[in-house]
Amino acid sequence: NTVGTTIWYLASGTLPTGMSLNEQTGVLSGAPSRNGPFTFALKVADVSKIATTQSVTVTVQDGMSVAFTEVTSNTRVGKIYLANATVTGASGAVTWSVTQGTLPTGLSINPLNGTIAGAPAQTGTWKMTVRALDETGASKEVPVSIAVGSGPSVGVISQQTALVGAAYSLTPSSSSTVPTLQWAVEGTLPAGLALSNPSTGAITGTPT
Repeated sequence: NTVGTTIWYLASGTLPTGMSLNEQTGVLSGAPSRNGPFTFALKVADVSKIATTQSVTVTVQDGMSVAFTEVTSNTRVGKIYLANATVTGASGAVTWSVTQGTLPTGLSINPLNGTIAGAPAQTGTWKMTVRALDETGASKEVPVSIAVGSGPSVGVISQQTALVGAAYSLTPSSSSTVPTLQWAVEGTLPAGLALSNPSTGAITGTPT
């Protein structure tokens, strides 16, 4: 039996991250944010200074959060692709794997850090599930989708005729699976003409 008011405190060990101990009631509460077994000792004492210590083990198994961030954009066949993985709330080393679906041909996942990298060899949309597994056996799975497009195509441009001293304009047609194209000139344009809009490929000017 206790005498008067009791006080609870942590005698040894560490509480799960995100949890706290109420000194008046001894209640452990909070939202644990890190996986793993947590072993600690709680001591309760009354005003007569009689104390009792109890060892407690709490195992947290789902405090992990996983995210992927694409470093490269406009993913296309043959172009380098890179996505970095981040994980919070894991205990110890984390092992990464694809548990459902497949990565695009040419890409692979690093089992040590979760990085997805390579040069995709096929077009399409690839959906998969990636798992992060920590040393306690706790895991977190997240869906990942990678869309791989082909290179841009340019419509047929018929032979052009431009007159000296007369304004000239040509905007080629194109199609692409990526939202933005950048045009450039190889070779030499006639004097007086220039690539006036690298985003549309427009060539304008007055030949001299």
